[in-house]
Amino acid sequence: SLAQVYRAREIFCTGTMGELAAVTRIDGRRVGDGAVGPLCERLSGLYRALTENPIPPIQGAAELLEKLQSNGFTLGLASSSPFKIIHTILEKSGLGDYFSALASGEEVARGKPAPDIFLLAAGRLQVRPARCTVIEDSGYGVAGAKAAGMKCAAFANPNAGAQDYSSADIVLSDFGPSEVARLFALLQA
Repeated sequence: SLAQVYRAREIFCTGTMGELAAVTRIDGRRVGDGAVGPLCERLSGLYRALTENPIPPIQGAAELLEKLQSNGFTLGLASSSPFKIIHTILEKSGLGDYFSALASGEEVARGKPAPDIFLLAAGRLQVRPARCTVIEDSGYGVAGAKAAGMKCAAFANPNAGAQDYSSADIVLSDFGPSEVARLFALLQA
C-alpha cells in the first residue's frame, strides 16, 4: 500500500518519482543497493495509479471535514508525504478545499515522531499548539502531535497496519456519528 511505501523514511528522488537516487533506511533498517530497483519500480507504479484514478475518501471523512468547517474550525493538513503527493491526493479525493494550510515532511528537518510538522502547520494556521487537535492514523504521528502539545484523536485506519495509539486522547474506529460525537467532545474539552 502507499502507506507502507511511505514508511520509507529517507527516500531521495531526483526528477520524477521513478528516478530513485538512493534509499538509506526503511523502518529503521539499512537497505542495500539491490533493493533500490524494486522499490523504485513499486513507487513509480503506485504514483502512476495515484495520478490516473480518482481516490475515494475514507467513508465519512468528507462529511467530518464539512461538519468541522461549518462549526468554525480552521483545518490544516500535516503530512510526511511530499507536496506532489499531497496535492495529487487532495485533488483526486476532492478534499482540498477544506484545508486552509498544508505542511509537508519536505519542509521540516525532523519527521514524525518529532513535533516539527505539527508545529509548522499550527504556525501556518496561526493557532497555538495547545488549541490544536490532530486526527492521526500513525503511531509516529500520534507521538509527534502529543510532543507538540496538541490533543490527538487516533484514527484506527485499517490500511495503516498495527500502530501504537497508546498516547492518543481517544481512538476512533471510523467517522460515523457516534465516533464523530466523541471527537467533538474532545474538541470542546
